[in-house]
Amino acid sequence: MRGIGDNGGPPLDPNESWRHWNWKRAHKRAWKTPPREIALRRLANAEALGMTYREYTLEIMERGRHPTERPVRVEPPRQEPEPVFVYQPRRFGTRRRRYG
Repeated sequence: MRGIGDNGGPPLDPNESWRHWNWKRAHKRAWKTPPREIALRRLANAEALGMTYREYTLEIMERGRHPTERPVRVEPPRQEPEPVFVYQPRRFGTRRRRYG
């Protein structure tokens, strides 16, 4: 099914299906269910850190090491928004005073 704005031309990326297939395969291999002992150990470690099993496993895959403490999310300091100039149009029917 074609979407809005599709002119029916060829795909822009000829290797898209190959990359998609590789991505699905790699994702499936990464999230493959580990042996029972490993899964139970990860679950216990995740609960001790206050994380879910999925978050804990994701940390292992992203960092390449087992987390020893809950990762701290550092957020940038909040900045006060700049004041916004509001345009107020002149009222109709008012005249400017002329001096001179």
